[in-house]
Amino acid sequence: MRKFSKILIANRGEIALRIVRAARAMNLSTVAIYSAEEKNALHVQQSDEAHSLGSGSLSETYLNIEKIINIAKRSNADAVHPGYGFLSENPGFAQACLENDIVFVGPSVEVLRQTGNKTTAKAIARRAGVRVPKAVSFNPSDFDVKLLAGFRFPLLIKAAHGGGGKGMQLVYNEAEIVEKAQSAGRLALQYFGNGEIFIEEYIENARHIEVQVLADNYGKMIHLFERDCTVQRKHQKIIEEAPATCISDKTRTKIQEAALSICREVGYTNAGTVEFLVNEKEEFFFLEINPRIQVEHRVSELITGIDIAQWQLKIAAGNELKLSQDEIVVNGHAIEARLYAEDPENNFAPSAKPVASYHFPGKGVSVEHAISVNEQSGQFDPLLAKIIVWNNNRDKAVQDIHRALSETAVFGPETNLSYLLALTKHSDFQQYNLTTHYCNDKHEQLLGIINQRNHKMSHEQLLAAAVIMFFYDGKINNESPFNQNWRIWHKVEIELGGQFFSVDVEPFGEGFQIKNGALVLTIEDYRVENLFVRFLAGGINSMFYYYKENNARVDFSHKGKIYKTAFPRRLNYYEEENIENSVGAGFSNVVKSPLHGKIVSISIKQGQIINKGDVLLTIESMKSENAVRAAVNASVKSIAVSVGSQVTDQSPLVYLEEV
Repeated sequence: MRKFSKILIANRGEIALRIVRAARAMNLSTVAIYSAEEKNALHVQQSDEAHSLGSGSLSETYLNIEKIINIAKRSNADAVHPGYGFLSENPGFAQACLENDIVFVGPSVEVLRQTGNKTTAKAIARRAGVRVPKAVSFNPSDFDVKLLAGFRFPLLIKAAHGGGGKGMQLVYNEAEIVEKAQSAGRLALQYFGNGEIFIEEYIENARHIEVQVLADNYGKMIHLFERDCTVQRKHQKIIEEAPATCISDKTRTKIQEAALSICREVGYTNAGTVEFLVNEKEEFFFLEINPRIQVEHRVSELITGIDIAQWQLKIAAGNELKLSQDEIVVNGHAIEARLYAEDPENNFAPSAKPVASYHFPGKGVSVEHAISVNEQSGQFDPLLAKIIVWNNNRDKAVQDIHRALSETAVFGPETNLSYLLALTKHSDFQQYNLTTHYCNDKHEQLLGIINQRNHKMSHEQLLAAAVIMFFYDGKINNESPFNQNWRIWHKVEIELGGQFFSVDVEPFGEGFQIKNGALVLTIEDYRVENLFVRFLAGGINSMFYYYKENNARVDFSHKGKIYKTAFPRRLNYYEEENIENSVGAGFSNVVKSPLHGKIVSISIKQGQIINKGDVLLTIESMKSENAVRAAVNASVKSIAVSVGSQVTDQSPLVYLEEV
C-alpha cells in the first residue's frame, strides 16, 4: 500500500461521478476514460482530465485492460478505481495494475480470484460455516443433462464471474436450459470477459438481504449493517432500502456475523458486500460476495453517516479503519429507487433514446445521475438515475420515495417511472410484504394501476395545458399566455393521443375559456415556469412538467406518464418523416428494430417460410436480450443485418414477402 494523488476512474456514468466527488473531498486529482460515443458525458466534463478509449464494443472500450493501463501510465495516475460492473471484479485487471505499480482500489488479486468466481466463493462460505444453495458450474457449450442429477426445479443460471443480474435466467424445466444457458453465457462474456456460468437451486419466496463490509489491511473489519434488495424485476434490483426491518433482530445479527466470517475466511480488504437469501423461516443462504462498491451503497451511507467511497480510497492508500463497530449505529431509514430507460407498457423493452429534458425533485431528496441531454449512450446501461430518500422510519421513507417519484419527469426515452410509482403505492410494498418474486407475481396488478392512472387523466386538463403552451411565448412568469397572435390563433387545433380537437379559446375574466363541442372549461389561473405549467381549471388544480420540442409539439409529464400533444397547423412548418413500409392491407414487408442495440443471433435464413410468433433474431440492449418475433406468416426475402451489427430504433432488420 502507498499514498497516491491521482486516480483513474475505470468506469462511466453516475458511479464515475460519485468517485469524482469522493476524490475531490480528499484533494485527489481524477482521470476519466470514455468511449468516443460519450465524449460529452458528465463524468468526462467533471474530471480533472479525460482520455478517449476510441469507439467500438465494450471489449474495445471499457473492458480493454491494455488501453486503460496505458492511459493510466500516460496520465501519471498512481491509482485506479474500478467502480462497479465492467472490470471491477476482474483479477486480471487488478494484476495488470499491480505489475505497473498502480494502486488498485479494491481487494487483492487473490481475493478477487476467489470471490469473483461465484462457485469458489460458495466454497469459502461453506468453510465459514454458512449454508449455500446447491450449484454446479459449466461452459454453455459443454452442457450435459447429467450435471443436473440431484437438482430440483426451478433453477437459476448465473454468470460465474460477474453480478448485477446480467444474463441471469430462471429455468423451470430441462427443455429451457440449453437456450437460456447460451444466452446467459453470451451476456457473461460480453460484460465480464468470461462466459463461464453456473446453475443453482432457486430459493422461492425469499428476501434478498446483503451486508456492507469495510476492512483495512491490518486485520480490522466492520459492517455497516444490512440492506434489503428484495424488490427485483428479472433479477435486476429496482428498489433498495436500509436497514432490513423485515427480519428479526436475532436473524439480523446472525447474518451480519456470517458476512464478517466469510470475509475473514478469504482475507478480505476494502469495501465489499456479502449477499444472502432469507426464506420464510428466516433461514439464510449465502448468495455471493461483491468485491466492489454497490449501486445501492448510498442507502447505507445515509443511515450510518459513513462515506463508503472515501473509505475505499483511504483503505487503498494504507490508512487504518478508525471506526469501531460499537460507534456505528443505525439512524433512520433510507430507500433508493432506480430509474431505468425501459417501457413497462411494452414488456419493459429497453429504450435507448437520448434524454431531451428532465426534472428531479429538490430539497430533501438525493438524486445521483449522469444524464447528458441529447447524448446517446444506449449501448451501456439502462440506469438513468438513483432517487434516494431518508426519514426517521420506514413508513415515512415510503411516503417520501413515492412523493419524490411523483416530482420526477424524464422526456425522451420511455422509463419505468410509472411502474415505480405503482409499486411504491401498492399496499404490499407499504406493508413490507415482499419477496424476490414480488414483481413477477404482481405484474398484472402493477400494470393495471398504471393503466388506471392513465385513464383518470382527463382530456380537458390536457387540452387546457396544451392551450396555455400554444400561446406561451417563452418568457418565465409571463402575465398572459396570449401574445400578439391572439386574434389569429383564437381557434386552436390540438392532436392528443391520436385524436384531433378543434378548441375555441376566449378571454374570460382574469383567465380564459376553452370550448370543444359540449366541453366548456374555464381556466381561472395559470402560471408557466421553466419546466412546469400550473393552472386552475374547472375547480381542479393541475400541474404538468413539460418539454416543448418546438412550437408544434409539447410533451407533458404527470406521475410518470408522458402525454404527447401537437398543433397540426404548425406542423406544416417543420419537416415530418413519413416512411411507408406496407404493401397491401395488413401486411408489412419490413421488420424494424424495436430498440437500439446489437444483433447477437439470427434464427432465420433467406427464403425461409416463417410463422407468426417465430423468433427472427435477438438484440442485446442494455443488460438484456430481446427476441424479435414474426408478426405474420411470411417468407424471408432478405436479411438486412448480421450478427454483431449495431441497430437503432426503427432500423430495418428483415424484409418479407407474402406467402
